[in-house]
Amino acid sequence: MSNEELRKASRLSVRRSESVPGWEAVTSFCCLGGCDMDVYPFPSERDALLFAALLKAVGYQPLHNIVCAECYKEYMSEQFEGGIDLYAE
Repeated sequence: MSNEELRKASRLSVRRSESVPGWEAVTSFCCLGGCDMDVYPFPSERDALLFAALLKAVGYQPLHNIVCAECYKEYMSEQFEGGIDLYAE
């Protein structure tokens, strides 16, 4: 498959890395803030696209009910610092 065909077939986010040279494939997202989680680095775009295609081929489904540490910390601070206490009811 060409890179264009792999891009169209992928369910995962594949993008150029902002922090290091290369590319990344993101395999899950935070359910509270939408933050990227489980980011895998690759030396080339093609490698990242092939990884995404392989995950699709084996039926990988990203988790949809996980929270990153930063969003969880913010959520908990809102709950205990004058926010709505859902557990008191």
